[in-house]
Parts: sequence; structure tokens; C-alpha cells
Amino acid sequence: MVTTVGPYELYGEPLVAICVDQGTDIVDITGEPAYVAGIRERWEARAKAAGVRIVNCCGFDSIPADLGAFMTVSALPS
Repeated sequence: MVTTVGPYELYGEPLVAICVDQGTDIVDITGEPAYVAGIRERWEARAKAAGVRIVNCCGFDSIPADLGAFMTVSALPS
């Protein structure tokens, strides 16, 4: 499942629950730290047991930080 359901704090968790129950991986574009922490706390064990991957922060909110980190590491001496 790929979702843009946000705001995730209000609408995201029911979709995570459905995906975990159905054995479906879920990828979202959230940039909401409290949501990500809560989902990890409440769903990580059940998702692992079901073989489900929950992948947060894949998209617009995380790309600038990811690119900045990549550029910084690339500029470091070997």
C-alpha cells in the first residue's frame, strides 16, 4: 500500500492496522515525528510477526534532509 492519507496523526493508524492485519507492506510520505514514533511503538512487533514492512517518511518531507546528508557524507574525506 502506498498512501498519502495525511495528516497521518489523524488518519494514518487505521490504514496501518488494516495493512498489518492483511499482511500488506505500507509506505507513506509522512513527515510527522510523533506519528512515526507512535506507529513504531504500537505496531512494530505485530508488523514483524506478520512479515509486514512499515516504511515511513518516503517522499517530499524527507528528501531534502536525505539529500543534505548524502551530500555531506560525499564531501567527507575517505
